[in-house]
Amino acid sequence: MARTTLRRLEILVTVVEAGGFRACSDVLNISPAAVSHQVNQLEQEIGCPLFLRRRGRVCGLTEEGTRAYGEAKQLLSHASTFDSLVGSSKATSVRRVGILADAILDSYLARHIAAFAAQHPTIDVSLKRSYFEEMVEALDHGEADIAYFYSAGPVSVIPSEFAWSEPVSVCARHDHPIFALPRVTWQDLVGFSFVSPPEGMHFRRSVDALLRQHGVDNYRTLLNTGHANVAREAVIGGFAISLVITRYLNEDLLQHGVRTVADLEGQLALEVRRCVRRDVILDRNIIALSQRLNQAAPGRSMPPVAIQRAAEAIARHSQ
Repeated sequence: MARTTLRRLEILVTVVEAGGFRACSDVLNISPAAVSHQVNQLEQEIGCPLFLRRRGRVCGLTEEGTRAYGEAKQLLSHASTFDSLVGSSKATSVRRVGILADAILDSYLARHIAAFAAQHPTIDVSLKRSYFEEMVEALDHGEADIAYFYSAGPVSVIPSEFAWSEPVSVCARHDHPIFALPRVTWQDLVGFSFVSPPEGMHFRRSVDALLRQHGVDNYRTLLNTGHANVAREAVIGGFAISLVITRYLNEDLLQHGVRTVADLEGQLALEVRRCVRRDVILDRNIIALSQRLNQAAPGRSMPPVAIQRAAEAIARHSQ
């Protein structure tokens, strides 16, 4: 192999850890064309492609690229140590990590991300509220590194992994007619109006999949809305019942007289799933952040049978 340069290796590592050629150019303050040229030169020196490319975009590392990335990291680390020994001063690059999360999840994730960022000053972590369909597009275009979303099971449009589960409760205002029933069954729900997410949205499909497990299919909807505050006011006003993430209910709605339907408690749960963009999945910073958020996750798990049923239901209705 021809003799390469540390700069070329630095660009290789930055492309991997920043999430693509354009992101690398932003981090190193050079043009995308310069990044592409240096990577092409390195590939010619090594004699094989380092990146998997699809429609002109980086979508992962080849087997040789994975090995080259690891070796480059070690060489750059040794070079940095040598610089320190000879008294060279070199600015530390800041790694930017973009996270998208469901509007309910972001408040939970925020404090753990802040703690992680405080311990890793060279990592700049941004957290943005988002919805599933927006996450898919952002990940596909390299505009986000990690996404956290609610689901009734695995989805086909993006690769994801189970992070933790969140219990879901059927709730209504304390004076709603549902609480006048001596004992509430799942079939009783079809006699009341719901406030629900808009049809066609992933979150709506996930909620519907949970209800179908209990035979609740064609329920009435008073209001379809993706606006959390509108849905909240419909429940607080006593106009409709709703499925609510139990932890969110405990933090917000109880003080406004909203109560869970006790007869149906403990039977519903949504998965929190995490998607890491494929081309940064080997990034040590991404791995460290994911591990930190795993440790901070609530100690709840969904029964395996419930997971399987939810996954089958949402897969059928997503086709």
